[in-house]
Amino acid sequence: MKELDALRGMDVYFLDQLMKGNVNAGNRILDAGCGSGRNIHYLRDIGMDVTGIDENAEAIAGLNQRYPNNVEQFIVSSIEDFLTSEPFDFILCNAVLHFAKGHRHFNELFEKLVSFLAKHGILFIRMTSSIGIDLPNSENGVYSLPDGSTRYLISREQIRQLCQEHDLQLIEPVKSVKVEELRTMTTIVFQKI
Repeated sequence: MKELDALRGMDVYFLDQLMKGNVNAGNRILDAGCGSGRNIHYLRDIGMDVTGIDENAEAIAGLNQRYPNNVEQFIVSSIEDFLTSEPFDFILCNAVLHFAKGHRHFNELFEKLVSFLAKHGILFIRMTSSIGIDLPNSENGVYSLPDGSTRYLISREQIRQLCQEHDLQLIEPVKSVKVEELRTMTTIVFQKI
């Protein structure tokens, strides 16, 4: 049951990418905002090349303790400050970008993630969106949501613009899950052209 334990807590939409073969054994993978590693334990356990970055030093220390032979692959860093000399084939950014402080900050984070991508690389993003939820307009894209949180929301139009501006394509339909009238979580899977 060790395999099942490694899958516990993994985002089901990321698991879907594994099941579809969009994440492969030969891929160089980045989890941007990896936290304690809930989405990468399984990948590490089967020997995949995974780098994780997070601003939470305690979470990274836990990963380094769990994987002592790979401490150079778990780094205390923000997306903005992270540097790499080699591109990644698959980037996972789950529940991170909705903490952007506004349009300018979101665009900076997104542009940085795209700069890490190899040609034909995949960028998996899961974050709050304005799709399917009725909210008053926000100048900077940050909203106070009915669930009591404050989040940056991506829009359907923004997704289209990001594809055009960064030479990306969607490799599957955008998927949104509306949680009551509280918030909408959206999964977007981009590929660099």
